[in-house]
Amino acid sequence: DRKANRIKLNAKGRMFAETLSLAFDQTNAVISEITALEQPKREITLLVLARRGWITDLVIQYQKQHPEISFRMSHNGAVTDRSTFDIIIDEQSERYIGYTHFVLMTEKLCIKAHKDSPFAGKQLTVSHLQTAPFIMMDKTTTMRQILQKHSMRCNFTPNIVVECEDRHCLLKCVNAGLGLTVGTVSALSDPLELDMVPLDVSDFCETQTICLYHRQRHKEDTGISDFVEFLLENGSEQKQS
Repeated sequence: DRKANRIKLNAKGRMFAETLSLAFDQTNAVISEITALEQPKREITLLVLARRGWITDLVIQYQKQHPEISFRMSHNGAVTDRSTFDIIIDEQSERYIGYTHFVLMTEKLCIKAHKDSPFAGKQLTVSHLQTAPFIMMDKTTTMRQILQKHSMRCNFTPNIVVECEDRHCLLKCVNAGLGLTVGTVSALSDPLELDMVPLDVSDFCETQTICLYHRQRHKEDTGISDFVEFLLENGSEQKQS
């Protein structure tokens, strides 16, 4: 309505203005969301509790291809709040409620020893290892729990002569001939395990399934989703090999 030198909205004008205001707010919100999706995440945080060496190699490979992406990795299994990580690599578990997960690989496990071990080259059962010395990680690790399960089945307590928290320390002790350990068959191709052999233990048949866990909300983040696809592709290759 025009009055003298002024223009003022009438009732219909105010109704139209309110509708336009809502439309502009919604449009700006959608534009902000689209802009955020188009921008790759600059940092991806990972909690890597399994296959650390393999995941590290993949991070190196991916970062060389995508220098705009940075990574922050933790290997601390004692972390209580795991929701702060974009991606978690761990054994298959029911502890990750609310996470989307994919199986990266399933690996065969074995009992290993230095190639000069008196147990190497013999046909064995778990019961033959009642007094054998073992080099193991702490009681919370899957490998230790698997050993404990088999020893309980055969009514003995495993003879742990060295317990350590570091894989390199563990392998060094095994390579020095101090004892046996439990691990993946595939890791025997690692340079650190070239002098180690799998023991022929007929009643030890175990596998380990490694999964990738992430929050559902991360599916809309192009930086994370692209890296997840990269890991899944390489996990598939690892399964086939």
